Amino acid sequence: MDERAAALFADRESPDRDAAYRATVGLFGMTDEPVAWAYEVWDGMLSDLAHREGHERAFAAQMLARLAISDPEGRMLKDFPRVAAVM
Repeated sequence: MDERAAALFADRESPDRDAAYRATVGLFGMTDEPVAWAYEVWDGMLSDLAHREGHERAFAAQMLARLAISDPEGRMLKDFPRVAAVM
């Protein structure tokens, strides 16, 4: 994963809500185009679909939907029902 994406994922955990929001917006912006690191975070996002915090479940579902353009293996075809269950 590139340094910018790693930093943004780390910043999402910030207690500073503005920083966490900016990180989320930054990650969503990065995923407007295919990214090379999709499969590095894919399984973690799938796991977060069952997170106890609703905002974490929502982020995971949105991120997986956005990462679908970076999914040449077609994992989304199998995982979509889990994503849709959160929506």
